[in-house]
Amino acid sequence: MLFKSLENIKDEPEIMINPKFSTIGFSHQSFLNKLEDGSFGDNKIKSEIINGNYFNYDFFDDPKIRPIFQKIWTNKTFLKNVIELLDSDKQYRDKIIASNITSINHIVYDYIVSENPDEEIMKLMYDVAKIVDYMYVINLCSIMPLDIAKLMPLARFSTFDIKTSIDRLNHTICTCGVDFSKKNIIYIYSIFFSSGFSTLFNATMTTNIETFANRSYKKMYDMISLAMLDILESMTSADIYKVLHDYGEYVSLSKITTIRFSMRSLSDDYSRINGIILQLLDNGISIP
Repeated sequence: MLFKSLENIKDEPEIMINPKFSTIGFSHQSFLNKLEDGSFGDNKIKSEIINGNYFNYDFFDDPKIRPIFQKIWTNKTFLKNVIELLDSDKQYRDKIIASNITSINHIVYDYIVSENPDEEIMKLMYDVAKIVDYMYVINLCSIMPLDIAKLMPLARFSTFDIKTSIDRLNHTICTCGVDFSKKNIIYIYSIFFSSGFSTLFNATMTTNIETFANRSYKKMYDMISLAMLDILESMTSADIYKVLHDYGEYVSLSKITTIRFSMRSLSDDYSRINGIILQLLDNGISIP
Protein backbone atom coordinates (compact mmCIF):
# COMPACT_ATOMS: atom_id res chain seq x y z
CA MET A 1 0.00 0.00 0.00
CA LEU A 2 1.61 3.22 -1.18
CA PHE A 3 -0.65 5.60 0.72
CA LYS A 4 -0.81 4.87 4.45
CA SER A 5 -4.09 6.59 5.25
CA LEU A 6 -5.93 4.29 2.83
CA GLU A 7 -4.94 1.03 4.52
CA ASN A 8 -8.31 0.54 6.22
CA ILE A 9 -10.56 1.43 3.28
CA LYS A 10 -12.80 -1.46 2.28
CA ASP A 11 -12.49 -3.01 -1.16
CA GLU A 12 -16.20 -2.53 -1.83
CA PRO A 13 -16.84 0.78 -3.62
CA GLU A 14 -18.56 3.40 -1.52
CA ILE A 15 -18.17 6.40 -3.84
CA MET A 16 -18.77 6.24 -7.56
CA ILE A 17 -16.73 8.83 -9.41
CA ASN A 18 -17.89 10.39 -12.68
CA PRO A 19 -16.84 11.13 -15.28
CA LYS A 20 -14.67 8.06 -15.85
CA PHE A 21 -13.01 9.70 -18.85
CA SER A 22 -11.08 12.94 -18.96
CA THR A 23 -12.32 15.75 -21.12
CA ILE A 24 -9.91 15.11 -23.98
CA GLY A 25 -10.86 11.48 -24.50
CA PHE A 26 -8.34 9.40 -22.54
CA SER A 27 -9.45 7.20 -19.68
CA HIS A 28 -7.26 7.40 -16.60
CA GLN A 29 -6.06 3.86 -17.31
CA SER A 30 -5.10 4.68 -20.89
CA PHE A 31 -3.30 7.83 -19.71
CA LEU A 32 -1.37 5.71 -17.22
CA ASN A 33 -0.50 3.26 -20.00
CA LYS A 34 0.85 6.11 -22.13
CA LEU A 35 2.91 7.39 -19.20
CA GLU A 36 4.40 3.99 -18.56
CA ASP A 37 5.21 3.10 -22.18
CA GLY A 38 6.61 6.55 -22.90
CA SER A 39 4.42 7.16 -25.96
CA PHE A 40 3.31 10.60 -24.72
CA GLY A 41 5.66 13.57 -24.96
CA ASP A 42 5.76 16.25 -22.28
CA ASN A 43 3.42 18.62 -24.14
CA LYS A 44 0.81 15.88 -24.50
CA ILE A 45 1.13 14.97 -20.83
CA LYS A 46 0.70 18.59 -19.76
CA SER A 47 -2.34 18.93 -22.01
CA GLU A 48 -3.93 15.85 -20.41
CA ILE A 49 -3.18 17.17 -16.91
CA ILE A 50 -4.80 20.51 -17.73
CA ASN A 51 -7.89 19.00 -19.34
CA GLY A 52 -8.17 15.95 -17.12
CA ASN A 53 -8.92 15.71 -13.42
CA TYR A 54 -5.86 14.50 -11.54
CA PHE A 55 -5.94 16.60 -8.37
CA ASN A 56 -9.19 15.34 -6.85
CA TYR A 57 -8.59 13.16 -3.80
CA ASP A 58 -11.98 11.46 -4.27
CA PHE A 59 -10.31 9.20 -6.84
CA PHE A 60 -8.15 7.76 -4.06
CA ASP A 61 -11.30 6.91 -2.10
CA ASP A 62 -12.75 4.85 -4.96
CA PRO A 63 -11.32 1.30 -4.79
CA LYS A 64 -11.86 0.80 -8.55
CA ILE A 65 -9.81 3.86 -9.52
CA ARG A 66 -7.43 4.09 -6.55
CA PRO A 67 -4.72 1.73 -7.92
CA ILE A 68 -4.61 3.71 -11.17
CA PHE A 69 -4.22 7.04 -9.39
CA GLN A 70 -1.58 5.66 -7.05
CA LYS A 71 0.47 4.62 -10.07
CA ILE A 72 -0.12 7.95 -11.84
CA TRP A 73 0.94 9.93 -8.77
CA THR A 74 4.06 7.82 -8.28
CA ASN A 75 5.08 8.11 -11.93
CA LYS A 76 8.15 10.34 -12.14
CA THR A 77 7.30 11.68 -15.60
CA PHE A 78 3.83 12.70 -14.41
CA LEU A 79 5.21 14.45 -11.33
CA LYS A 80 7.89 16.31 -13.31
CA ASN A 81 5.26 17.60 -15.72
CA VAL A 82 2.95 18.63 -12.86
CA ILE A 83 5.85 20.60 -11.36
CA GLU A 84 6.73 22.28 -14.67
CA LEU A 85 3.09 23.12 -15.34
CA LEU A 86 2.38 24.60 -11.91
CA ASP A 87 5.69 26.45 -11.91
CA SER A 88 5.24 28.04 -15.33
CA ASP A 89 1.53 28.90 -15.49
CA LYS A 90 0.47 31.20 -12.63
CA GLN A 91 -3.16 31.41 -13.71
CA TYR A 92 -3.47 27.63 -13.84
CA ARG A 93 -1.53 27.25 -10.58
CA ASP A 94 -3.82 29.69 -8.74
CA LYS A 95 -6.88 27.86 -10.05
CA ILE A 96 -5.56 24.49 -8.89
CA ILE A 97 -4.53 25.83 -5.47
CA ALA A 98 -7.91 27.46 -4.88
CA SER A 99 -9.81 24.20 -5.21
CA ASN A 100 -7.27 21.43 -4.55
CA ILE A 101 -4.73 22.54 -1.94
CA THR A 102 -5.88 19.96 0.61
CA SER A 103 -6.17 17.18 -1.98
CA ILE A 104 -2.60 17.71 -3.20
CA ASN A 105 -1.09 17.97 0.27
CA HIS A 106 -3.12 14.92 1.31
CA ILE A 107 -1.65 12.89 -1.56
CA VAL A 108 1.90 14.07 -0.83
CA TYR A 109 1.60 13.49 2.93
CA ASP A 110 0.19 9.98 2.46
CA TYR A 111 3.11 8.99 0.26
CA ILE A 112 5.78 10.53 2.46
CA VAL A 113 4.60 8.65 5.56
CA SER A 114 4.12 5.36 3.66
CA GLU A 115 6.48 2.42 4.09
CA ASN A 116 9.77 2.68 2.16
CA PRO A 117 8.90 5.60 -0.13
CA ASP A 118 11.15 6.01 -3.17
CA GLU A 119 13.61 8.87 -2.50
CA GLU A 120 13.31 10.44 -5.97
CA ILE A 121 9.52 10.26 -5.97
CA MET A 122 9.42 11.70 -2.46
CA LYS A 123 11.58 14.64 -3.55
CA LEU A 124 9.27 15.28 -6.52
CA MET A 125 6.26 15.08 -4.21
CA TYR A 126 7.85 17.64 -1.89
CA ASP A 127 8.47 19.92 -4.89
CA VAL A 128 4.78 19.72 -5.88
CA ALA A 129 3.71 20.63 -2.34
CA LYS A 130 6.26 23.46 -2.16
CA ILE A 131 4.75 25.11 -5.24
CA VAL A 132 1.17 24.66 -4.06
CA ASP A 133 2.01 25.92 -0.55
CA TYR A 134 4.26 28.73 -1.80
CA MET A 135 2.50 31.68 -0.12
CA TYR A 136 2.35 29.93 3.25
CA VAL A 137 6.00 28.92 3.00
CA ILE A 138 7.14 32.46 2.15
CA ASN A 139 5.32 33.92 5.16
CA LEU A 140 6.59 31.23 7.52
CA CYS A 141 10.21 31.67 6.41
CA SER A 142 10.32 34.91 8.38
CA ILE A 143 10.42 32.93 11.65
CA MET A 144 11.82 29.50 10.71
CA PRO A 145 14.18 27.73 8.27
CA LEU A 146 12.86 26.89 4.79
CA ASP A 147 12.82 23.12 5.35
CA ILE A 148 10.60 23.56 8.44
CA ALA A 149 8.42 26.16 6.70
CA LYS A 150 7.64 23.57 4.02
CA LEU A 151 6.45 21.06 6.63
CA MET A 152 3.87 23.36 8.25
CA PRO A 153 1.36 23.69 5.38
CA LEU A 154 1.95 20.05 4.45
CA ALA A 155 0.80 19.07 7.96
CA ARG A 156 -2.04 21.60 8.08
CA PHE A 157 -3.54 20.48 4.77
CA SER A 158 -2.66 16.78 5.05
CA THR A 159 -6.25 15.62 5.50
CA PHE A 160 -9.85 16.78 5.18
CA ASP A 161 -10.42 15.94 8.86
CA ILE A 162 -9.86 19.29 10.54
CA LYS A 163 -9.15 17.84 14.01
CA THR A 164 -6.46 15.54 12.60
CA SER A 165 -4.91 18.33 10.53
CA ILE A 166 -4.69 20.62 13.57
CA ASP A 167 -3.16 17.82 15.64
CA ARG A 168 -0.57 17.27 12.90
CA LEU A 169 0.23 20.98 12.71
CA ASN A 170 0.66 21.18 16.49
CA HIS A 171 2.77 18.02 16.44
CA THR A 172 5.01 19.60 13.79
CA ILE A 173 5.36 22.76 15.90
CA CYS A 174 6.39 20.64 18.89
CA THR A 175 8.76 18.22 17.17
CA CYS A 176 10.43 20.19 14.35
CA GLY A 177 13.35 21.28 16.54
CA VAL A 178 12.72 25.04 16.37
CA ASP A 179 12.48 26.84 19.72
CA PHE A 180 9.38 28.87 18.93
CA SER A 181 8.32 31.71 21.18
CA LYS A 182 4.69 32.24 22.13
CA LYS A 183 4.59 35.11 19.63
CA ASN A 184 5.93 32.81 16.88
CA ILE A 185 3.18 30.26 17.52
CA ILE A 186 0.49 32.92 17.46
CA TYR A 187 1.91 34.05 14.11
CA ILE A 188 1.76 30.49 12.73
CA TYR A 189 -1.88 30.19 13.80
CA SER A 190 -2.70 33.57 12.27
CA ILE A 191 -1.46 32.32 8.89
CA PHE A 192 -3.55 29.14 8.89
CA PHE A 193 -6.54 30.18 11.00
CA SER A 194 -7.31 33.83 10.34
CA SER A 195 -10.93 32.81 11.02
CA GLY A 196 -12.57 29.88 12.78
CA PHE A 197 -10.63 30.13 16.05
CA SER A 198 -13.17 27.92 17.85
CA THR A 199 -12.18 24.96 15.68
CA LEU A 200 -8.48 25.52 16.40
CA PHE A 201 -9.17 25.99 20.12
CA ASN A 202 -11.34 22.88 20.44
CA ALA A 203 -8.86 20.63 18.64
CA THR A 204 -5.82 22.00 20.42
CA MET A 205 -7.34 21.87 23.89
CA THR A 206 -8.24 18.19 23.47
CA THR A 207 -4.86 16.91 22.24
CA ASN A 208 -3.57 14.01 24.30
CA ILE A 209 -0.49 15.13 26.25
CA GLU A 210 1.06 11.63 26.01
CA THR A 211 1.90 12.47 22.41
CA PHE A 212 4.48 14.93 23.72
CA ALA A 213 6.20 12.95 26.47
CA ASN A 214 9.68 14.11 25.37
CA ARG A 215 10.78 17.02 27.58
CA SER A 216 11.79 19.30 24.70
CA TYR A 217 8.48 18.62 22.99
CA LYS A 218 6.64 19.39 26.22
CA LYS A 219 8.12 22.90 26.27
CA MET A 220 6.52 23.66 22.89
CA TYR A 221 3.33 21.93 24.00
CA ASP A 222 3.09 24.34 26.93
CA MET A 223 3.95 27.28 24.69
CA ILE A 224 1.00 26.33 22.46
CA SER A 225 -1.26 26.37 25.53
CA LEU A 226 -0.11 29.88 26.44
CA ALA A 227 -0.62 31.01 22.84
CA MET A 228 -4.20 29.72 22.93
CA LEU A 229 -4.92 31.67 26.11
CA ASP A 230 -3.29 34.88 24.84
CA ILE A 231 -5.30 34.79 21.62
CA LEU A 232 -8.51 34.16 23.55
CA GLU A 233 -7.79 36.88 26.12
CA SER A 234 -7.28 39.42 23.31
CA MET A 235 -10.74 38.82 21.81
CA THR A 236 -13.90 40.77 22.49
CA SER A 237 -16.02 39.59 25.41
CA ALA A 238 -18.69 38.37 23.00
CA ASP A 239 -16.16 36.30 21.06
CA ILE A 240 -14.61 34.86 24.23
CA TYR A 241 -18.08 33.83 25.36
CA LYS A 242 -18.80 32.15 22.03
CA VAL A 243 -15.47 30.29 21.90
CA LEU A 244 -15.82 28.98 25.45
CA HIS A 245 -19.49 28.12 24.98
CA ASP A 246 -18.61 26.15 21.82
CA TYR A 247 -15.72 24.47 23.63
CA GLY A 248 -17.94 23.34 26.51
CA GLU A 249 -20.48 21.89 24.07
CA TYR A 250 -17.76 20.24 21.98
CA VAL A 251 -16.25 18.44 24.99
CA SER A 252 -19.67 17.41 26.29
CA LEU A 253 -21.16 16.21 23.00
CA SER A 254 -17.96 14.42 21.95
CA LYS A 255 -17.68 12.81 25.42
CA ILE A 256 -14.04 13.90 25.66
CA THR A 257 -12.35 13.01 28.93
CA THR A 258 -8.79 14.20 28.27
CA ILE A 259 -8.04 17.93 28.00
CA ARG A 260 -4.88 20.00 28.22
CA PHE A 261 -5.79 21.82 31.41
CA SER A 262 -8.82 23.12 33.27
CA MET A 263 -10.02 26.54 32.13
CA ARG A 264 -11.28 27.09 35.68
CA SER A 265 -7.79 27.31 37.21
CA LEU A 266 -6.29 30.19 35.25
CA SER A 267 -4.17 32.91 36.83
CA ASP A 268 -5.34 36.50 37.22
CA ASP A 269 -3.38 37.32 34.05
CA TYR A 270 -6.45 36.07 32.19
CA SER A 271 -9.04 38.14 34.01
CA ARG A 272 -11.27 38.60 30.98
CA ILE A 273 -11.44 34.85 30.31
CA ASN A 274 -12.09 34.20 34.01
CA GLY A 275 -14.91 36.73 33.99
CA ILE A 276 -16.61 35.08 31.00
CA ILE A 277 -16.28 31.63 32.58
CA LEU A 278 -18.17 32.96 35.63
CA GLN A 279 -20.87 34.34 33.32
CA LEU A 280 -21.19 30.96 31.64
CA LEU A 281 -21.45 29.21 35.01
CA ASP A 282 -24.19 31.65 36.04
CA ASN A 283 -26.02 30.61 32.86
CA GLY A 284 -25.71 26.96 33.76
CA ILE A 285 -22.90 26.21 31.30
CA SER A 286 -19.88 24.40 32.75
CA ILE A 287 -16.48 24.84 31.10
CA PRO A 288 -13.98 22.02 31.70
